[in-house]
Amino acid sequence: LRVSELEKEPKKEDYNFSDEEWKKIIEVWKKKHPQPEEEKPVRLSPLPEEKDKEENDDEENDDDEDDVNFGWLKWLLILLIVAALGFGGFFAWKKYDESRKTNSLNDLSAQLVIETNQSMGIPTIEAGEKLTYSDSDKAEMKNIPDQLRNFFVSFPEGADVQLSEIDTDKAGIQEVTVIITKEDSYGQIANNNQVFEVNIVDTKQPEIYLNASAIEIEAKDATPIEENVVSVIDPVFGEYSYSAARENRTYYIETSEIDFEVNGTYQAYVIIQDNGNEYRQSFDVTVTGGKKPEAENTANNVNATRL
Repeated sequence: LRVSELEKEPKKEDYNFSDEEWKKIIEVWKKKHPQPEEEKPVRLSPLPEEKDKEENDDEENDDDEDDVNFGWLKWLLILLIVAALGFGGFFAWKKYDESRKTNSLNDLSAQLVIETNQSMGIPTIEAGEKLTYSDSDKAEMKNIPDQLRNFFVSFPEGADVQLSEIDTDKAGIQEVTVIITKEDSYGQIANNNQVFEVNIVDTKQPEIYLNASAIEIEAKDATPIEENVVSVIDPVFGEYSYSAARENRTYYIETSEIDFEVNGTYQAYVIIQDNGNEYRQSFDVTVTGGKKPEAENTANNVNATRL
């Protein structure tokens, strides 16, 4: 059988071949006689059932897209809600924490109070005295001068205590601020200031040194009066100088009782202004070479008349 010479595809029933042999024969023939592909009919519009199927598929796709979009929106909404709750919770906690810190600071400040010995009244310190500080078992007392330790009874434990400056060179009442500070559990520094009065007193009298307790001067010459005062020495503040302005810690000489033109014995006064105190010491001044006293002149006139 010459398969390549056959025009039409051979039929098995016309020949006596086995299935294997016939299969090979048909393959050879198809290779020699390739068949053109069948043109599929062009369909301009889909069949009704296909159109319904496409519409259903489109609706399902739209539903799927809606489900996807809603899913994202849902998760976005959940994230926004969580974020809002997180921020809200954070600010609420921060406000609560600030409130706790403020209350802690205010409570501790209210506890920073010093007790004093009211029976002492206003404590006194000698003018010019140097403030001294002794060791103490209590750290709170380390900045308290010895002169005031009997006045202060107790301090808040663990607090730092500082005193404003006390000027012992200035006599009189002074205000002293006690500054108390302490750290709370949040590391904040609480403070409280208390104001007390301290009286700086000068009880030590200056010494006046004179050349003489009595002097004699020529009329109208007051110089020897000033020269009679050798010095004025204060045991705390040292030597005082002369001042006609009568300033503190100086001395001046009062001569208002002396008539420098009339003979006679008068008194001069050395007066010291000493930190609110006034001290004076007198000495005799005899004026000579001047006019006679009026009483003496009257007596002489009477005697002359009798003669």
